[in-house]
Amino acid sequence: MAVAQRNPVRVWTTTGTWTIPTVQGSIPELWRILNRVLHGWRCEVIRAKEALASLDPGAPVDLQGFDRLMTLHWPFIQALFTYITFFFMLETAYRQLYSHLNHLNREIEAGAAHKKLPQRTPYIELLWHIRNKSIAHFASMEQPSPDSSAGTMLGVFAGTKQGRPDLDGICFGGMSVAGARPRETVSLPDSHVLCLEYLKQMDLVCDEYFGAVLANLPKTVSGKDYQPAAGPSMWPTSYFDIT
Repeated sequence: MAVAQRNPVRVWTTTGTWTIPTVQGSIPELWRILNRVLHGWRCEVIRAKEALASLDPGAPVDLQGFDRLMTLHWPFIQALFTYITFFFMLETAYRQLYSHLNHLNREIEAGAAHKKLPQRTPYIELLWHIRNKSIAHFASMEQPSPDSSAGTMLGVFAGTKQGRPDLDGICFGGMSVAGARPRETVSLPDSHVLCLEYLKQMDLVCDEYFGAVLANLPKTVSGKDYQPAAGPSMWPTSYFDIT
């Protein structure tokens, strides 16, 4: 989260003062929420494994594993859908920050060179599809389609490890209907790795762009004074320790 550690720009006029960009402050919080969701899910898996280990050793192994998998069904759906929701909020925050930097770049006539934001990967597009059909527009009747029907199917599935369901590797989207787009995810920890790489690319582009704009300050344009906001970052350094 390099860009979130930069101080914003303070604008001074004869009538008042304000800081820009405003969306920058939400980025650290959204990063932390994603990590809290992942941590919460890992705790659920640990509890399920402990419960599995305490079951009657004489009971069928496959039945025990299936029981634990069903125990984790709804916690996984909750964790995955929460993660997807806040992930796309964070993506939007970066896109808005980039847009604000474009506006500031033009406003101060900086002409700062900058890269484009990365394109979504196929896996990010898959999560966006799940977000649309199974979260934001769940069971929508406005445009009935195979994708809408599949979006109501919230089943999870898992591979096996040592003869039991792999509780660490629970995935989503195995159930579907004919004609619907594939929507099988990888596990939540693996999804986090893929999402993290994409977000880091967005952060790097925005941070470099922000730095290029700041290099043109202080500057006065049309009666407005633009200066880097003074003082340390509002966020402690430890706040940016993201895994």
